[in-house]
This record gives sequence, structure tokens and C-alpha cells, in this order.
Amino acid sequence: MTIKKIITIVAIVAALVSAFVFSSSLFETNNVRNYQVKQAFVTGSMSIKSDGGTYWQGLGDISTYGKNGMLYFSNEKLDGGDDASAQPLGCTFMGNSTAKISGVLKYQLPSGEKKRLIMHEVYGSTDAIKMELIRNQVAGALRQAGPLFRPEEAFITRRAEFTETVLSMLRNGLFATESEAKVIETSDGKTIKEMVTLLKLDSAGKPIITEESSLKKNGIIITDFVIKDIDFDQLTDNLIKKKKEAEQMQVVARANATKAKQDAITAEQQGLAAIAVARAEEEVKKITAVTAAEKLFAVAELDAKRAIQEAKKIEARGRAEAAIAKAKVSAGLSPKEQAEFDVKRAVGVAEALSKWVGPSVVTFGGAGKSGGESQMMQALGINQMLEISKKLSKEKK
Repeated sequence: MTIKKIITIVAIVAALVSAFVFSSSLFETNNVRNYQVKQAFVTGSMSIKSDGGTYWQGLGDISTYGKNGMLYFSNEKLDGGDDASAQPLGCTFMGNSTAKISGVLKYQLPSGEKKRLIMHEVYGSTDAIKMELIRNQVAGALRQAGPLFRPEEAFITRRAEFTETVLSMLRNGLFATESEAKVIETSDGKTIKEMVTLLKLDSAGKPIITEESSLKKNGIIITDFVIKDIDFDQLTDNLIKKKKEAEQMQVVARANATKAKQDAITAEQQGLAAIAVARAEEEVKKITAVTAAEKLFAVAELDAKRAIQEAKKIEARGRAEAAIAKAKVSAGLSPKEQAEFDVKRAVGVAEALSKWVGPSVVTFGGAGKSGGESQMMQALGINQMLEISKKLSKEKK
């Protein structure tokens, strides 16, 4: 084998070995959830790969960054474990009360290539961005916001406002503050002077920013921020506990007073309701009695009207009969009616005489003028009766 062939074979083997050894540096694959910074092998030029897929690496240096990330600061292992970057952050509140703050911050790294390259040149890795940039910004915002709140306010009554103040500083920058002596009233009714920290405001009433947020300058967007727990020092814990108990007693007292007041109102309303029911029942009784009386009156009135109508009918009938009789008298009876009347009269007289037994001898007495006339009338009557008796005797035969 010639030397030329041997050199050729060696060169081919070397190339194959080099290709195998450096194959992992020839091509690179990027996950769509990340972006990668590539530094060229020879020139050292920087470029960004944001899309997912495999591309030519060419032995260049690759640094990978997650487009979105989370910063935990908590004692809970579930919130990041025992790593130094995950420990809670300190905070000092009004009155020099101290606490350890636990929470979580979600962020999004910048989308522009220029800012990504600047961050890569300054920090060089995702961990460095978390520790040196984001965590330090959260710690600074907590230190600046803490003195604006009393411990119990940040823990209970103004918890949301405290969280919002810290978040506003992270997004915009640290706010200017000033101290002021303020007279406050203690729980036992005494007044004391206390130095309080307040925000400095501009002419529009907005906080004055003393230092722009590094997160904002680097294009990092905060998508969520939560303060999960505030762990105060023991002395502050005891004070908050006592104040909480006192406030709870006040709440109970107010609740009892409100209940007593409500009970009184309820009792009064129940009494009024009972009175209303009694009045209603009496009104029902009155209405019932009046209705019954009205019914009786209506019936009586109806009966009276009927009686009046009946009387009017009878009166009208009598007047009609009288008018008829009068008309007949005036007009004179017809021969037939006269005959019927004579017969009825004769029959009636006959029946009366048949039952009467008269004396066979009639004696008249009396003297004087008046006595003579009376005797004469009696004689005529008796004569008439005898004549009628004779006629009846003949008719019977």
C-alpha cells in the first residue's frame, strides 16, 4: 500500500471520527416553548432561534431560555424546595415589625431579539435572570412597600392593597416616600404620636417613581403575582393576636347589640301584628253583624213592599167592584138580574121565617103620638111577613 493511500485512509477515518464526535454540535433542536441564543463557532456572532424545530448549529454555542417562567419565594418545599432562590423574602412594616413573605411570581421574558440578546450578555442564563434580576426586584419592592402599612393592615384589612402596591412597583419602579408624625388613638382611648411613612404624590395625585423597574427596562412582563403568607416575628404575632381578639369581642358586642335591637323590633312588630289581627277580627264581626242586619232589613222591606202591593191590589179590586156595583145601580138591573135578586131575597126570607115561630095573636100597646106610629110600623111589618108566609105555603103545595 502506498503512502498516499495510507494518508487518504487516515484522513477519511479522522473525518468520520470527527463527524461522530461533533455530531451533537452540528445540529440543534428548539422547543416551541423556549428560545435559543446561538453564538457562531468561528465569528462569535449572536442570533436568536424562536421557532420550534431543528436547525444548523455548526459547532456554535447554544443557550436555552424558557419564554415563560415562575419565581417561588416560600418555605414550602412544594413551592420550590430548599433551593436558595426559593426562600421567603424579608419585609419590614410600620413600627419596625418584621416578617418573612411567601409568594409566587409568574413572568414572561421579552419577545424582541435585541432585548433577549442584551439579557443574555448581562445574565447568561435563566437561573441568573431569576436570582439576580427578578428576585432582587421583588425583594426591593417589598422593602419599599412594607413601611407604608401596619402589620395588621398588610395581614388582614389591607392585604389586597399591600399586594397591589408591591406589584405596581415591580411593573413601574420604586416609589418615593416620606415620613410624617401622626397622632393616633390607642385601643385604651389614649393618644400617641407615631411616625408613619407615606407615598409622595405628584400634582396629578400619582406616586412619584424614583427608579424605573429593571423588569420593565428589560421587557419582562409580570403575568401574575400572589402573596401567599406573611410570617411575622413573635412579638408582632402576639400583638396581632391580641388586637384580633379585641376586635372579635367588639364584633360580638356589636352583633349582640344588633340582635337585641332586632329582637325588640321583632317583638314590636309581632305586637303590632297581633293588634292588627284583633282589629281585623273585630271588623269582620262588625261587618258580619251589619250584613246580617242589612239582610233582615232588606227582607222586611221586601215583605212590606209586598204587603203594600197586596193591599193596593185588594183596594183596587174593592174599588173596581164598588164601581161596578155603582154602575149597575145607576144603570138599573136587567129583568133577569132583578128576577135572580127577588128569588134570592125571597128564598133567604123564607128560610128565615121557616125557622121562626111567631105568635098567633099580636097585641099592640103604647099610647101617644110616637107610640101610635110605632104600632103602625110594626103592624105593616107583620102584615108583610104574613103575606110572604102565605106565598111560601102556596109554593110548597
